[in-house]
Amino acid sequence: MPYKWGGFDTPRQFVSRLNRDPENGGRPAAAGDMGTPEKQAAGDDAVSRFAAGVDCSGFVSRCWRLSRPWSTRELPSLCTPLDWEELRTGDILIVPGRHVLMFIEWHGDGRDAFLGSEAGPLPVWKCAEHFFSRTVLERSGYRPMRYKGMREPETDPGTAKP
Repeated sequence: MPYKWGGFDTPRQFVSRLNRDPENGGRPAAAGDMGTPEKQAAGDDAVSRFAAGVDCSGFVSRCWRLSRPWSTRELPSLCTPLDWEELRTGDILIVPGRHVLMFIEWHGDGRDAFLGSEAGPLPVWKCAEHFFSRTVLERSGYRPMRYKGMREPETDPGTAKP
């Protein structure tokens, strides 16, 4: 799905809005837009109602099945801070007011590279999975957090590893 500043569309809503968008007088919505420093400074006032898609915090809000899009400034209020070593699938790495991405799993033997998923930013402007460097994100101010509403994984005693 394309990136859209302030976006919170589900895949079904996205397709529907591309065909006929009630917000746009019944005309098709644009497939996404871009985040810019000006939009970041303007916050919610910069959200286009004529584009369809999802932004980084809207993506996380959808993954966590929240009822509305929570901004990168708001998401920490729903979370508990973590140490990097505690990260599990579904946790986030966030710089409040700037960007958030979702942790999927560690890659390789160490705890530096991991697979994550995000909406945007450059150069793709869409939802995508990438490999990230813990070192680079730490230096950029990202903090690991866990949603307080996250359910603990159920362990089947027959398949649990020691």
